[in-house]
Amino acid sequence: MALRIIGVVVLLPSLAVVLWAFVLVRQALRSKTFSDKGPFRAVRHPIYVASHLALIGFILLVSIWPLVFALVLTLPAYLIEARSDERRLRTQLEGYEAYAQRTAAVMPFIL
Repeated sequence: MALRIIGVVVLLPSLAVVLWAFVLVRQALRSKTFSDKGPFRAVRHPIYVASHLALIGFILLVSIWPLVFALVLTLPAYLIEARSDERRLRTQLEGYEAYAQRTAAVMPFIL
């Protein structure tokens, strides 16, 4: 039961961050700029980070342990996609390089 509660505590805020970040991305695309507000203040790829946390929360909630393999398999895919995003954004958006220098990619103060 405790794992399910922890799962909900991790899952729900993670999904909220994913939705919040998607709204900010949509606004940024309309204005042809990038967002450094909300979850983008902490990391450059909050959708990837929060999606991974949501998957962890879901695994804890439903206790289907083979899903841990999905977790392990999606991490490299997220990192590869994040690097691809970085290359594109550095060339397409003015000011992104400075933002990248001051903001962690996926883990605040680490990566």
